[in-house]
Amino acid sequence: MWAYALVLGGLAAFSGLALIGLIFVPLANSDFFDRSDDKKILYSESENAPLKIEIIIHRALPDENAVEASVGAVIDYDSLPPALKEKEGCVTIGVSDNFSDFYANYSGVLKLNCVQHGELRNTLMTVVSGESALFKLRAVPSVDGYPFDSLMVLPRISIDTADGNVPAAVYLVEKRFSGRSLSVKGRPYNWEVDLNRSFVEKATVVGISLTFVVLMLLVTVRLFWSRDALTGSQELIAVAGFAIAVSSIHDVLGFSRLVGTSSFEIFTLVLPLVFLAAGIIFSAVRGLRAERNPQSSGPSAGRPAS
Repeated sequence: MWAYALVLGGLAAFSGLALIGLIFVPLANSDFFDRSDDKKILYSESENAPLKIEIIIHRALPDENAVEASVGAVIDYDSLPPALKEKEGCVTIGVSDNFSDFYANYSGVLKLNCVQHGELRNTLMTVVSGESALFKLRAVPSVDGYPFDSLMVLPRISIDTADGNVPAAVYLVEKRFSGRSLSVKGRPYNWEVDLNRSFVEKATVVGISLTFVVLMLLVTVRLFWSRDALTGSQELIAVAGFAIAVSSIHDVLGFSRLVGTSSFEIFTLVLPLVFLAAGIIFSAVRGLRAERNPQSSGPSAGRPAS
């Protein structure tokens, strides 16, 4: 009998650990990749393309509907035509977004100096590389509100060379900040770069929100249907203090005051607080009536007067 119980207990423990592992490992991996740098290929024009262009996103600016980015490029010096090797601005790369109608109004520009590299040709460097200064690219927020919101970037890249011959290139995008996951879709040269919130963040916010809503509903139901009404200033102050304290959940959940109010915020914060306030008022009025007329109110209206 004991051996049978031990076997069942061992199987139950093993099944529980396996289930925890199946849940924890994806969450840990998701959290790790969202906190780490991530790089994805947008498009490769050739398997041995001599030019590599990378849009580097350093920071998301959801309050400004923008991202802070830079553009970097690397080109094989030996693959350049002799005429380009003698040009300071041998390759010029401009980056803008597809939301703008001004195609020549680049947000960021990078010029590679091939002459300077030629003067250092005796070193071990075999490529010409550079990175632009930081600039802002417009990012469109998704229809979904926090915490299911995302930022969509539509980058446009222009390549110009001193001789007019544009080499084949590999286009990449890299995320160098934590808290968002990077995904890429769309056709070549019409890319859509999405910056989504991590699954861990979404699950945490939703879990805390549901717990808060259930707690507030239980307190509200208690205020409406309890036989004991709120009587006395101390009880009213205590319940009102509780309502003020729980309103700070707005900052705990990370709702922004700059991007407007979402339906999720209304469901999580506004409606429970309104119901709680209604329950406090209802119970307080019932308690005042019970204090003024304790004999006719009965036990369901409030406590008997002492």
